[in-house]
Parts: sequence; C-alpha cells; structure tokens
Amino acid sequence: MIVKIEVQGLEQLRRNLDKKSVEIDEAGKEGLKRVGAKILATAKENLQKNNSIATGQVRNSGIVEAKDNDVDVVFKSLHASAVEFGRRAGKQPPTDNMLEWIKKKGIADTLTAKGNRRKRGEDFYKRAKSLAYLIARKIGKFGVKARPFLYPAFRQNEDEVIKILTNSIKKKL
Repeated sequence: MIVKIEVQGLEQLRRNLDKKSVEIDEAGKEGLKRVGAKILATAKENLQKNNSIATGQVRNSGIVEAKDNDVDVVFKSLHASAVEFGRRAGKQPPTDNMLEWIKKKGIADTLTAKGNRRKRGEDFYKRAKSLAYLIARKIGKFGVKARPFLYPAFRQNEDEVIKILTNSIKKKL
C-alpha cells in the first residue's frame, strides 16, 4: 500500500512568500524612518527645554540618516557631544567655537547713550575674541555640565518605536 501526497502550487507559494518578505522589509525601513524623525523631533524639543540653544547650531545640525536596515539620528555639530555628555575640565576648547555664540548673544556689543547698539567694527571683534578666549579658558578649567537631549529622546519614544514598527509590518501582512 502506498500513500502519495502531492502538493501543487508550492513554487507559487515560495514566490508569494518572497514577495511578502520584500514588502515587510520595505515597511520596516519606512517605519524606521518615521521612528528616526520622531526621535529627532523630541531631541530638538529637549534642547529647547534644557535651554541649550544659543545659536541653534546643534539643533539645526540634526538629521536622520537611513541606511540598509537601520536609521541613525545624527547631530553633526562639533559641540553636540559636549552638550549631550558635558566636557571634563582639562583641555581648553578652541576659541573659534565661542565667537558665533558671542555674536549671536550680542555680549561684546556696546550701547550708545540712548541704549542702541553701536555698529560692529574692529573694536567689537577685538572684544569678542577676548571674551571668546576667556570663556574657552573657563571651560577648560572647570568643564561643562552635561545636558543630555538625544538619549532621553530615545527613552521617551521607546514604546512609540515598537508601536510604529509593529504597525508598519502588520499593514503588509
């Protein structure tokens, strides 16, 4: 006695599963991009809450970089890590980094008798460079306290990350 089992359409089933697999991968990638954008937005809000925005350089340097199967939330500003992790005392940072902040805040400006700003001339830039040196020296001597913004943004959105990815993949199943 022989029992013969024949499955028809097995090749079609494999093709359908391969197609679904590609669709699920694409849905996962799109979900990751949305997750990255959400974390980036929260990190920017955290910068605002931490009062870590003077020139907006760190905030404006944030981007989401999508790669093959992952997404990176990156802040390309040179001093973003100093804001996130702080800076230990020891080495003095470059004074050039302070100049933009001093200009933006108007710290080196002088006022007229009526309280208006004077035109920024050579005198302004001398004062600004001097102040930048003094601020950099103080940072080198005492360091800077950490004001994390990116890691807390991830932690705040942790549940949302799972929900977005799950929903993206469920739509394709």
